[in-house]
Amino acid sequence: MGTVLGVVIAYGLAHLDGVRGLRGWRWGYIVFGVATVFIGVLTFFFLVDDTHHKLLRLTEKEKEIVEERSKDNCVVRNKEIKKDQMWEAVKEPRLWILFLVFLLNSLQNGGLITFSTLLVKGLGFSVIV
Repeated sequence: MGTVLGVVIAYGLAHLDGVRGLRGWRWGYIVFGVATVFIGVLTFFFLVDDTHHKLLRLTEKEKEIVEERSKDNCVVRNKEIKKDQMWEAVKEPRLWILFLVFLLNSLQNGGLITFSTLLVKGLGFSVIV
């Protein structure tokens, strides 16, 4: 589904080529940049700071479970991250594996496959579709 949606968006961006003097690939950066900023602003209002006040959809039992689990994990209560905690996270191999998986996934689905024809056309080459 994501690839189909990406192809539809790429098709629309290709038709924006020349609008307001911008190439289609530049419109891609503008559209996805605006969408990213918009989602980032919305996320600010939906992130949970406190389990007792913000998690209104959870039952009291579920709130207790969240509170207990947060005590077991390494949660920064004083909002200050120490250098040794940061270094410990950076040395975690599972974090690097997860990073590589997300990187390869985003390269495959997000950019290279979906927008390669639009980028090639924007660089002045002909594209056979």
